[in-house]
Amino acid sequence: MWLSGYLTEVSVFVNLILIMVNEKTLSTKAGLLELLRECFPLPVSGEKLGRILGKSRVAVWKAALSLREAGYPVLSAEAGYRLENMDGDFLYPWEFGAEEKRFRHWARTDSTMNRARELAFEGTEGGTVVISETQSAGRGRNGRNWVSGPGGLFFTLIERPVLPLEDRYFVTMAAHIALARTISYITGVRARIRWPNDIYIENKKVAGLLSELSAEGDRLSWISLGAGVNLNNQGPRGSINCSSVRGRPVSRKETLLFFVKAFSTLTGAAPKELGGIWRSMAEYPERDVILTCPNHKTVLGRGKIKGLGKGGSIRILVNGEIREFSPSAISITY
Repeated sequence: MWLSGYLTEVSVFVNLILIMVNEKTLSTKAGLLELLRECFPLPVSGEKLGRILGKSRVAVWKAALSLREAGYPVLSAEAGYRLENMDGDFLYPWEFGAEEKRFRHWARTDSTMNRARELAFEGTEGGTVVISETQSAGRGRNGRNWVSGPGGLFFTLIERPVLPLEDRYFVTMAAHIALARTISYITGVRARIRWPNDIYIENKKVAGLLSELSAEGDRLSWISLGAGVNLNNQGPRGSINCSSVRGRPVSRKETLLFFVKAFSTLTGAAPKELGGIWRSMAEYPERDVILTCPNHKTVLGRGKIKGLGKGGSIRILVNGEIREFSPSAISITY
């Protein structure tokens, strides 16, 4: 009797999933992973999996083997395939189901910005996300290195907005807002934007964003938005990671998906709206600052922040006069 009930339970699962999977276009690995997660902890035979996925039992076996080699706890027995547990925080393309072609994954690379540039020049579609588990030469502002150890989130989003070149900063402004919102969501603590490209929590850096672009005449061809987020990794001195703020490990996949969604909701916002949101999320919008050269070696003066100017510049009151400075011209210290 118990075997009959067990088989009936599996059959119900499989029939429901058959409808779900047939509505999507999935690779064998993505489809198999989704089926095993939906049926967890029950096993499903290779024959049924093959019928649902429209693949041979050999193809199912190869996909299961590939998932196991990638670190997934896929078990196989006489009753079929099943997941031993639901643990793991993976960023492989097949983790993203029907959108897996949008994601490009590296176990290790010098910089996701470099891979994104190559893909952009090859004509890769806007919306492509380049991910790496670690980076050997993660890029920060003004040629600085971004520490990119295991457990962090390092990715670059390629976009092809139909915009004049002079409006490029609205894209990066949207990315700053989306990144700050993402970190606020996953930590439960309000994150702040520090001009020109960092996100802070409790006066400590938690993430940074870098942009790169190509243009044809006065029109954008593509723009890439690279982000490094301290999630479960140990950052450099003076930084903080999200897991320590939240009090437990943070899912990289959940963080990435939240950012992608948050960014997409901002792409149609008017410049004035974006500016208002940015100011509301800025750290110390009118705080006194010290102006230095980008390398921080020479002090240029002191002033008070007065908001954003054109093209991502910052407006600072210096000696009774409001002046605008571009991100490449100065660095500021609070």
